[in-house]
Amino acid sequence: MLMTPNKEVWTFTAHEDRVDLEDSVYLAASEGPRRTTQIVIHGHARTASRVQWSLQHANPAGAATRRVREQEEPRLPL
Repeated sequence: MLMTPNKEVWTFTAHEDRVDLEDSVYLAASEGPRRTTQIVIHGHARTASRVQWSLQHANPAGAATRRVREQEEPRLPL
């Protein structure tokens, strides 16, 4: 699960491959290089013809439910 600064939740999956988050550097920023985190898919690139992955937005709930969720935010390993 990934959470954006505005609290939107997204789920990233890779079919039959291990997914990790790793420290990285973003070089295309106008203010120069900056630290970031990248999604890394561990698989068999030499034998696999393609990588299957998906990024899905979590369905937003009602406003009342959203307030409860903001108080009980999940602890994500970011």
